[in-house]
Amino acid sequence: MQKIPAISKPITYLLMILLIGLVLISGLSGCSFSLEKKKDPLLESDYLNHDIEYRDPDDRECLRVLVRLLQAIDQKDQAAIKEMFSKEALENIDDIDDKIDLFIETFPTWERKYDPTFKGMGKHANRGTITKWIKPTFDFESEGRQYVLKFIFYTDADENPDQLGLSMIQIFEKYANGYSEDFMAQGEDSPHDIYLWDYTMDIEERKPLHKPQVNYFDQPLLSGNDPDFVIFHLA
Repeated sequence: MQKIPAISKPITYLLMILLIGLVLISGLSGCSFSLEKKKDPLLESDYLNHDIEYRDPDDRECLRVLVRLLQAIDQKDQAAIKEMFSKEALENIDDIDDKIDLFIETFPTWERKYDPTFKGMGKHANRGTITKWIKPTFDFESEGRQYVLKFIFYTDADENPDQLGLSMIQIFEKYANGYSEDFMAQGEDSPHDIYLWDYTMDIEERKPLHKPQVNYFDQPLLSGNDPDFVIFHLA
């Protein structure tokens, strides 16, 4: 019987090193492939400021919803925005098609320089059932004007699945001199709706409506030839 020659120790060590190397290379390749597969195209979007890295899952979900909104606005895709709203919101928002059209039409040019305030998220648990929502606010500038965009989006709704999706959207312009008495920043307790601009604003121009300094509305109208005719300046 022919004797099998023994393998020397140096060769054995070399083979072990080669084997370990192959295992490591294979593992790293697998990780790289896995990471490549997990890349989220929404978070790679050009709409976002990639100088900031967001690691919190809720923050990243806020950005995903933001990008979906911005994509639909740019593409003037009313249906895409409508699909983002929850079933409950769709049933409760009056004239939602018109409001989405106006939202798209009057939305400012989006720039990647923005200041997000994610305010964490809201969560309610009841005997194992979870209701969870995200509520970000985005301050951004466009053509020298300051704007605020905010929305409420339910990501979990075990007790009421009809809540899943957008509950409300609000956009308004920031002014140094404040807002009208009718204006109110909306939150998770607000009725379902698309809150467009300040309620006293000219939506087409996105400028505050000028009001007289003195209230003359209760006075009778006078003609220019009347000696009591008064010219007053608008604010």
